[in-house]
Amino acid sequence: MTNYRCIPLAAHACVVMKDGRMMLMKDGTGIAPMDFEITLTDGRTVMLDGTVKSKGGKAERMTEGQVMTLDGKLRC
Repeated sequence: MTNYRCIPLAAHACVVMKDGRMMLMKDGTGIAPMDFEITLTDGRTVMLDGTVKSKGGKAERMTEGQVMTLDGKLRC
């Protein structure tokens, strides 16, 4: 079952793989487990297991410690 939510996220929000779980960080202050899939501004979707799928169907998996901004840029 796909879990979608439409919520406003701050411009400085990002997702991070921490301890094998996807986490959502808002404004660099609060961090909480991701409980919904996020569509990035570049059209890719971040799944709950850390898989990032492009619109074309290509999938990559985030690794421990990787941080991705909502515009799809990786910050390591």
